[in-house]
Amino acid sequence: MKFLNKIVFIFLFCLHIFFLLSLNSCKKESSEPNWDVNLLAPLAKATLTVDNIIADTLKKVNPDNSISLVYQSGLYKFSLDTLFKIPDTTVNYVAKLSNLDLGTINITHRTSFGDIANKDKEDNGPNSSLYQSIMNAHNSGMPTQIDPITEQQFDSVAIDASQYFQTVTLSQGFLDIKIDNQLPVSITNLIFEVRNQSTNIVVVQDTFPFISPFSQAEKTKSLAGLTVEGHMLGMVKLSSPGGEVTLDTSMAITAQISIYDLQVQSAIASFPGQNVVDKKEKTAFKINDVQLSRVLARSGNINIDVYNTLHETLHFNYKVYSATKNNIPLEINGTIPQAFNGNVSHISVNKNLQGYDFNLKGIGPVEQIYGDQNGNGFIDPDTVNTIFSTLVGSIDSSGNQIPLSMQDSIYFHCSFTNLSPDYVQGYLGRDTISESSAIETNILNEFVGASLNFNDVKVSLVVSNQIGISGKVMVNELKAINTSNNQSATLSFTLPVNPFSIAKPVNPNSTLIDVTPTINTLQLNNTNSNINSLINVVPNKINYSVQVYTNYNIPPPIPGTGADFIYYGDQISANLEVEVPLSVIASNVTLCDTSTFSLGKTNTDKITGGNLILFVDNEFPVEANPQVYLLDSNNAVLDIIIPSGAVVLAGDVNTTTERVTTAKRTKISVPITEARLEKLKKTKRIRATASFITRPQNQHVKIYNDYTMRFKVVGDFSYKLH
Repeated sequence: MKFLNKIVFIFLFCLHIFFLLSLNSCKKESSEPNWDVNLLAPLAKATLTVDNIIADTLKKVNPDNSISLVYQSGLYKFSLDTLFKIPDTTVNYVAKLSNLDLGTINITHRTSFGDIANKDKEDNGPNSSLYQSIMNAHNSGMPTQIDPITEQQFDSVAIDASQYFQTVTLSQGFLDIKIDNQLPVSITNLIFEVRNQSTNIVVVQDTFPFISPFSQAEKTKSLAGLTVEGHMLGMVKLSSPGGEVTLDTSMAITAQISIYDLQVQSAIASFPGQNVVDKKEKTAFKINDVQLSRVLARSGNINIDVYNTLHETLHFNYKVYSATKNNIPLEINGTIPQAFNGNVSHISVNKNLQGYDFNLKGIGPVEQIYGDQNGNGFIDPDTVNTIFSTLVGSIDSSGNQIPLSMQDSIYFHCSFTNLSPDYVQGYLGRDTISESSAIETNILNEFVGASLNFNDVKVSLVVSNQIGISGKVMVNELKAINTSNNQSATLSFTLPVNPFSIAKPVNPNSTLIDVTPTINTLQLNNTNSNINSLINVVPNKINYSVQVYTNYNIPPPIPGTGADFIYYGDQISANLEVEVPLSVIASNVTLCDTSTFSLGKTNTDKITGGNLILFVDNEFPVEANPQVYLLDSNNAVLDIIIPSGAVVLAGDVNTTTERVTTAKRTKISVPITEARLEKLKKTKRIRATASFITRPQNQHVKIYNDYTMRFKVVGDFSYKLH
């Protein structure tokens, strides 16, 4: 009964209240009731890590999750063309008319005892005692006293060389006359004379004072400067003391005339088929201080031009024994037509040298195969930078007599051009290659404007050497420059580590196998240099100057024994490698992250005020100045909400592990003014930043990859309900 009475009482009370409210709502001048409530609403989150300042390509995470900044930049590359270039090389040969050989011209004249008898009969009649004594001795076959022969002259002896030439003017030439006395009597005062038939000019004349029976005598006369006709007349005078002899009228004295070694100034002649050029040539490539023994040609050309002014067809053969392909020497043949109507004939031949293997040890290797080539009687020793070749130029005799002059010639021009090697071997010389330049570096781009002090920096100059040559590298200058604040630092060494050696790689002896480079490293750290100082200027530019010394203090070997080598495309390259452990004393290093912002379903018209609360959970062992930027849809800044001087507390470092194990929370409240509320309504994103402040400032702190700084923005709004 009591319980029921209570229910009735409550119902009547509520009905009374409803009635009162109904009455009030009907009054026009009464005001609405208001309730102010507070509501916490999460608005945005952001997480800051080292990824916000360090690109993945520059970050190295160590096994213990500590971080190092790593950077690599190419400094220089030296390839085959840097060290040397095989120069274009030419071979020239001119064969003048003097190189043409008319051959040896042989003319024989015979004077018998019968000729002597008949000459005496002609001069003195048939009853002459000389004629009678000769004939009696011939007829009887018995020893007979032959009367002395007074001077007899045999004129108009025809000497015919017209099959060889019509006329020839000689700059050099020789005439040999050989007297073979097969008479049983001595000959005294034998005089011979040769004249040109048309001009009667004496070509040659000489005397043999005495020639014993059955013996020979010989004389040589120079024909230099003489003009000789094809038709000549000879004259012979002779005497004899006679004596008692047994004879036959066929016994004779013979004059054999030989004309040879003729060098022609001009001629109308028929030249026999012959080699007009027969040249053995050693050709040197002029490469300063480099001694090449072998070149395998990747590309290149041999160009041959031959000019012919002769009225005979010319054939040539050029053979380079020192250049082989499939073990076959390089050989080029050609035929140049005869010159016609004063026009020089010409032929041009071009051959690709790709794949030819040049042995540049000179004539020695050729003589080891083919024997003595230059006629010095021994096998020549090896040399360098030299090829051996032969040039043979020949003419075929047409049988026609053709005019020639000193202006006539055969000109041979050979050039080796654009010779680029796939491989070279030898002694590549002692050279100094200098390289100076500047590189832009991005390793610390995100730290520009910050105040940093790094510890235990390691910088390496790494030289990768694929070229078969040893040497040294000298660092003349390494200068770090921060162009934003004009700070700079120059490398200095505290230990004798400069220059450092470059080792020579192993020769694979094949163009199909890559050379495994040697890796040669100059390591710079805080024990042998001031490298920390260079990195602490936060450089964005590095100036450097280096010198590479090839075959440093290595003298040239015995020619042909050099074992240096280079393959096409291989190179010496140098890289600058920087590793900076992220253990720093830092200020003004800024982390930054942008995230979406939303008031959600909050009815902003009911917000009357409140606070924005920033919760920052910091795992970094450094304090930071936080900031939050309100951004519109175009990322334009609407408002900056954190007051100046606000500090995010540093995470506590465990002294045993030297790591932060628990994040330290910082709470910052910012009042929401009416103006700020309007900006919040337009906000689409927030940008959260934190600028590091390392404290204490003289102590390096180590940054780990898994450290984070988490921002959470919460709205503590005041609402009006009515």
